[in-house]
Amino acid sequence: QDVTEIAYWMNWLARRKPGPVVIVGHSYGSLQSLIYAADKPSPALRQVIALSLVDAERQSKPDTAAAMLSDAKKRIARGDKQLVSYPLGYCKKYVSTPQSFLSYARWHRPDILRLSRQSKVPLEVIMGGSDDRMGMDWPRQLGAAGNHVQGIAGANHFFDAEHEFDVLDLTVSLLKSGEKKN
Repeated sequence: QDVTEIAYWMNWLARRKPGPVVIVGHSYGSLQSLIYAADKPSPALRQVIALSLVDAERQSKPDTAAAMLSDAKKRIARGDKQLVSYPLGYCKKYVSTPQSFLSYARWHRPDILRLSRQSKVPLEVIMGGSDDRMGMDWPRQLGAAGNHVQGIAGANHFFDAEHEFDVLDLTVSLLKSGEKKN
């Protein structure tokens, strides 16, 4: 539903303001933006800036993740649409239907790397240098998949404290360099 909503607002914006549009997403918002950009994005979309791009693979212990995925799939198979509490990312209790949970939890590293190669627009990735949420090798894997990845030394997943200005400056710089290309 989030990706459908991105498409709705992109179409709404394109009807009102011609010209290039850039999506800036953070964490799962980066993933949702990438899913949109790899499918059938609006012709107005010129770039995606992904801050702290995540995958669900590293969000839980492997045995716990497999059990949660299995549980959600079984609930869906029997038509169970009751709300269930699953841990997801920083949310210890992500309350949703099993179908909604799977829409987030099914995205694993190979899928995201494939999507990044299929993106119809340039993808810029900004990662915190101390963001170990995806493992310290994640930025290298994104780069090896052909993505432009920049790090902010010392920053965590949220770029908080003194790093909020660094991520702002880098984002503005990427927006300006994108304008020059258009």
